[in-house]
Amino acid sequence: LEVEYLASNPNICRVKEMESSNKTIWAWLRHRFSIGAIVLIFLIYWGVSTIRNGIKKYKLERSNLAADIENVSLTKK
Repeated sequence: LEVEYLASNPNICRVKEMESSNKTIWAWLRHRFSIGAIVLIFLIYWGVSTIRNGIKKYKLERSNLAADIENVSLTKK
């Protein structure tokens, strides 16, 4: 295993021929797009599940309120 050192700062090193940066703009865009797509999918899933849970709670509260109103109107008669 060969290691390369930065001449101005020997504390910074890496394995020879292993580059952490992308060589072309297209490789960089592909890398950024995949990360962005994963984050976007996660956020969309979170948003949809939050809205779905809110609609379920709203329908449950609405049905409970309707039942309470019906019970109150029956007891007044």
